Amino acid sequence: NLVNRFSKEMDTIDSTLPQVIKMFMGSLFNVLGACIIILLATPIAAVVIPPLGLIYFFVQRFYVATSRQLKRLESVSRSPVYSHFNETLLGVSVIRAFGEQKRFIRESDLKVDENQKAYYPSIVANRWLAVRLESVGNC
Repeated sequence: NLVNRFSKEMDTIDSTLPQVIKMFMGSLFNVLGACIIILLATPIAAVVIPPLGLIYFFVQRFYVATSRQLKRLESVSRSPVYSHFNETLLGVSVIRAFGEQKRFIRESDLKVDENQKAYYPSIVANRWLAVRLESVGNC
């Protein structure tokens, strides 16, 4: 059960996190470069950029708090999926012997559905953030 809880996190650390850091650094330097060029070309923009930066900061701060809770809920609902899968693999011969394949498939589908119900709000929250940041960026 403990392994189930950490398997997704290890995957995130090993494969997703380096990509996110690389994209973050690229975006950071792009934004800094764009701000410097804008400030050199239009010094009056120095009045507009800091308030926009504050808006970005507060919107993202709100998102991070919500996203953390949504990820926790999704992680809690993922553990039964892994447990059921492990138990099914360990008892596959018994399941076949008693002809209970359909029941186990149905149970698995229900557990995956519950996990997806917990995962979907985090996708919606991510889109919410993207829309808010795009609208601030288009001001």
